[in-house]
Amino acid sequence: MTTGKSSLSYPSSTKTPVIKLKNFHDLIPVDTFTKELPCDPLTPFGPPIPSWAATQSPHLLNDTNANLNSTSSHSHGLSSDAAVRASRRVCNSCFTYLYPEPLPSPTLIIHSPAAFALLSLNQPPAADSKEQIAKRTLLAESLCGNRIPKAFRPWTHNYGGHQFGYYAGQLGDGRCVSLCEVEIEGEGLKKINGIGKRMEIQVKGCGRTPYSRFGDGYAILRSSLREFLASEMLAALGIPTTRALAMVGSTREVTRENTLESGAVVVRMAESWVRFGSFEVFWYRSEKDKIKTLADYVINYHYPEVNIPKQNKIVIMKHLNLDSTSGNVVENRPVEVEVNKYAVFFKEVVKKTGILIAYWQAYGFTHGVLNTDNMSIIGLTLDFGPFGFLDNYDPYWTPNNSDSEKRYSFEDQPKIALWNLSKFGRTLVDLIESTPSRSEKKKNIRGEVIINEILKEFEPAFVEKYSDLMRK
Repeated sequence: MTTGKSSLSYPSSTKTPVIKLKNFHDLIPVDTFTKELPCDPLTPFGPPIPSWAATQSPHLLNDTNANLNSTSSHSHGLSSDAAVRASRRVCNSCFTYLYPEPLPSPTLIIHSPAAFALLSLNQPPAADSKEQIAKRTLLAESLCGNRIPKAFRPWTHNYGGHQFGYYAGQLGDGRCVSLCEVEIEGEGLKKINGIGKRMEIQVKGCGRTPYSRFGDGYAILRSSLREFLASEMLAALGIPTTRALAMVGSTREVTRENTLESGAVVVRMAESWVRFGSFEVFWYRSEKDKIKTLADYVINYHYPEVNIPKQNKIVIMKHLNLDSTSGNVVENRPVEVEVNKYAVFFKEVVKKTGILIAYWQAYGFTHGVLNTDNMSIIGLTLDFGPFGFLDNYDPYWTPNNSDSEKRYSFEDQPKIALWNLSKFGRTLVDLIESTPSRSEKKKNIRGEVIINEILKEFEPAFVEKYSDLMRK
């Protein structure tokens, strides 16, 4: 293995690219999410320098990005770290710049060799000598966010969501901070807008954020270990999921249910952490322009095929006919319609979600908290709380002890996923337009009608994938 910044070199005897391995602190961020989406107005230039930086993270004092915000906070009235971190309503924003809180005495407990390889990272050294121990300690400091490279500008996501059937308002990343978004290197990986496949790296359990509400923002060792093992197990099984890079332990003690437990953080990553609830928070606040901005971003970087005109001109809306005045369904007769990219985008999300749920049902996985804020916009298993696998077949089983009505039972996961999709689809209604083909001299089709028709794509996508998995 070699170290150093990532680059591709070509031996004289072959055209196959050789990817040089690198250290975690040498990762080069591309951060498309923060570059293209609206930021919390309290952190326009980057994360403010926290009060504990001088004693616990002095390297932040030399961070050019942070210094800009720190200097401006005195001359232009921008907020301090404490004010930014306080629980509050964050409007017209997809994220807030914020540093993670420092983790006391971080220790690298476990890492995923496969996830490290995915990022072309050097594997952690064994702890067989003082030099190796020092390197592991430095890696743990970097992974948990205690040592932030100068190029990194960490942020935390803003989103809302339905919980147990009711909209719960602003939720957001109450204990997660994204360190960076990096490009993955590899042969055959296509580039979108000049940038290849990306992974957004998060630290979970790193303290309070504006979205913490009543929580302390910390995570405990046992729940962090569960998420690490589950995400990497699902990945090994081929189930679409977020990934776990490492788990870092700490001397921090965290109170849970009147009991002190060991604190820890899990370092996780995904191509995107955007959720259904990322759109809902804007819809419920009537911030409709932000819905379009976010939809355009997700389409451009995660569904680029939707932008190809020949693929989104015509779809068949089955069993649909329209009243010439109201635009409502009045008969059962097929109508061929033209739809825009937002309708096709929604259709792709519906299909990906159907495929994801098929994997869950085939492998006996029960998520346990299938709220809209836990539904990935790119069809990944997202956020591991009280999840579980069926030991014996019990369709009514749920691992969530607080789910007394068994809303999120194993059997009902397809139904709940479809319900969640309907809530996401509602946020896109104003963006979705359609006109009948020239042979149909009718008025435009209402967005609600198109959404309801597209939702019918869930069942065939689910059944096809489920049947394929069960035949293996």
